[in-house]
Amino acid sequence: MSGKICSPVVQPPATSHKVAVIRKLVLSVIDPRKARIRMKSDKVDLTAYYASRYPLTFARTTEAEEVVAARYKEAMDVARRAAALLKSSFGARKVVVFGSLASRSRFNRWSDIDLAAWGIPERRFYAAVGAVTALSSRFKIDLVDPADCRQSLREAIEREGVEL
Repeated sequence: MSGKICSPVVQPPATSHKVAVIRKLVLSVIDPRKARIRMKSDKVDLTAYYASRYPLTFARTTEAEEVVAARYKEAMDVARRAAALLKSSFGARKVVVFGSLASRSRFNRWSDIDLAAWGIPERRFYAAVGAVTALSSRFKIDLVDPADCRQSLREAIEREGVEL
């Protein structure tokens, strides 16, 4: 012997439950009728099992769409109030909503409100930011001055923005 201690690599045995789950998942690809597995001594349909385990993922689409539609409406109302405030109290000539709120198809439950305002005096800009962000605690509101932002952002605002 050369002094090395040789021991065989021993892998822990896979539990029969894990093997059964993997086997049934593979079989379900081949034949969906065999997509039943044994979990906690009950036969459970995989779809029902995962739906109970991850309810938000399997929520009815109409419920999710209704939640997003209501949130979109609320966000647009806040954006319109912000535009009115910026025009009346801070001298904004033009207010545009951009980003996900400008396109209903891109809006989701985590979207914020992105606004661009032209004509607010520089000395009053941060007061305007404070006033606008205080309008809603349910949405993060971002206010930018297009004259002071990157050229690419300004072009995106002009291309996809919706004037309020």
